[in-house]
Amino acid sequence: MTRLYRLAVLSAISTYLLIILGGITRVTGSGLGCEDDWPLCQGKPYPPLDTIAIIEYLHRTVAAYIGILVLAVAIGTWISPGTRKRTKYMAAGAFGLVIVQALLGAVTVWRELPSSIVTAHLGTAMLFFASTLLTAYWIALDRGEPAWLVAVGRDKGLVEDRRFSLIAAVGALVTFLLILSGGATSTSGAALACWEWPACGGGQLVPDRTSNYTWINLSHRTAAIIGTITVAIVLYAALRRPVTRAARQLAKGAAAIVGVQILLGAAYVVSDGSPWLSAAHLGMAALLWATMLGVAVVARRPAEAEWAPVAWRRAPLRPVGSLANEAMLRMSSPDSGQGLTVDGSGAAALASPSVTLRAPDVRRFGELVSAYVALMKPGILSLLLATTLGGMLVAAEGLPPLSLVLATMLGGILSAGGANVLNCYIDRDIDQLMNRTKKRGTATGRISPRAALLFGLTLTVTAVVELGLLVNWLAAGLALAGNVYYVLVYTRLLKRRTPQNIVIGGAAGAMPPMVGWAAATGHLSVAAVLLFAIIYYWTPPHFWALALLKQGEYGRAAVPMLPVVAGEGETRRQVLLYSILLAAVSLLLVGFGLSWIYLAGAVALNGIFVMLAVQLYRAPSKRLARQLFFYSLWYLALIFAVMVADRLVLA
Repeated sequence: MTRLYRLAVLSAISTYLLIILGGITRVTGSGLGCEDDWPLCQGKPYPPLDTIAIIEYLHRTVAAYIGILVLAVAIGTWISPGTRKRTKYMAAGAFGLVIVQALLGAVTVWRELPSSIVTAHLGTAMLFFASTLLTAYWIALDRGEPAWLVAVGRDKGLVEDRRFSLIAAVGALVTFLLILSGGATSTSGAALACWEWPACGGGQLVPDRTSNYTWINLSHRTAAIIGTITVAIVLYAALRRPVTRAARQLAKGAAAIVGVQILLGAAYVVSDGSPWLSAAHLGMAALLWATMLGVAVVARRPAEAEWAPVAWRRAPLRPVGSLANEAMLRMSSPDSGQGLTVDGSGAAALASPSVTLRAPDVRRFGELVSAYVALMKPGILSLLLATTLGGMLVAAEGLPPLSLVLATMLGGILSAGGANVLNCYIDRDIDQLMNRTKKRGTATGRISPRAALLFGLTLTVTAVVELGLLVNWLAAGLALAGNVYYVLVYTRLLKRRTPQNIVIGGAAGAMPPMVGWAAATGHLSVAAVLLFAIIYYWTPPHFWALALLKQGEYGRAAVPMLPVVAGEGETRRQVLLYSILLAAVSLLLVGFGLSWIYLAGAVALNGIFVMLAVQLYRAPSKRLARQLFFYSLWYLALIFAVMVADRLVLA
């Protein structure tokens, strides 16, 4: 058993204990034991002689210790030979989650334990726990021991049952969402809103007199029922389908844990909210999450290609000549990665593979990260974020709290980025045929379709959870609606079928200002719908100007953009028509709270837009199409800037 594996296991166990300690910190009311001070404790680097302060300080100390452990594991995976890329990236991701957890912990203290931040802290803790478990597991596979762990899920004669793999993955996701539901219920103060079990109160499942807390509690009970049914489905599938023995045993274990969880939940209600039962409930929830994750991981094992782990131990001592001959043979291999090292005197020495640690290839890692970021389409993201922020500032009639702005911007990045990644996943075949898209990772094969799909879905789910918990659920729902519309309606249904794809699909790109409006106010209004309409009518002339420049590429890819189907003349006419419609819609905002500053700016910006469209219609040329396309980018940013200026100056 290798030292790196032991260190990874220690970090996973310590993380589980930290989760339980975090639960104890919360249920004992020690979350502000150090008051609103972080990283100090009541102004000092050590806690006062107070039980609550000591518990909180202990929680922080253990978290810092685990951060060091995880950093050591991450460094070990990158410098140790024979470690696969997935292990390195997972270990690096675990350390990244440590930093996120620390920031969330600081915000939790500074904002005095808001329910949404505490719930996000719990969700991140569960993701961090999962990353430490996967890192330890994959290190074992890379090293080839312990043998019992390496053999898990490799039953002879079995191939992957993809249906069961999907069922197991959904089971793990549902378990994670159930934990978030429980965290939100507990931190909102609704844990005892239903004071009976299994009834809610007065012998009724839904009492006659209810409150928001009652509905939160009932929602969690409903989520628990769904989670229980999901685990039962996973167990039933494991017993009925040809899956590995390990998957079957883990599914049985998950069902047993669910039974214990139900009893703990009932006991918590009957005991009128025992804090120790609450901590035990959290500990069992984390154990259930780890078990369901294990089922999902083991279900995939039979699909992995057989491979031999790379030797990691120090080679035994042998005669110098024998060692030198072997080293020379390895140097002659193009894939050996071995070579000569030169000391300060200029003498050459052989670099033995048994003692040389290979430094991480930072450049290749950076290129891979850049490829994933490119799938999110940063240029489009910047424009969408500008309209989101514009919607927030116009709705708030001033400056919203910085924390709200940052949370909304982060959710916008994740949501729009996820939609763009899924767009690249679906369009990877036609992207290979177009010059402006053929270098995307999904088109070149650098990023596999499965990895792109998982990345896009992860960004999307994370965006919805983040916006729902840190902003509000209306903003989260609007972001999800825009994401689904862009991916399924535009990319999947319209893009390759109709020249009106841009017109109908423009609703997806018009969603960000409504998300910003909902984030700032918690509701929508006519003005928010007009912001939506501005981008909706801006989209056709913007994209059709680009299509005039790239119609050859769209033709090769068989994408029925308007210039390819109807010709350049009709496209230029439609560009002019929509430019006029855009000007008319944008001026309607004057009747809904905006004044002369916006009116003057809108008249000027739309005047230039229509003038360029008229010039393109009368004298078609690539130069004018390019001018209109680039001006349309500036137009959208400037029209929202004028709105914000109007609000801030005359507020």
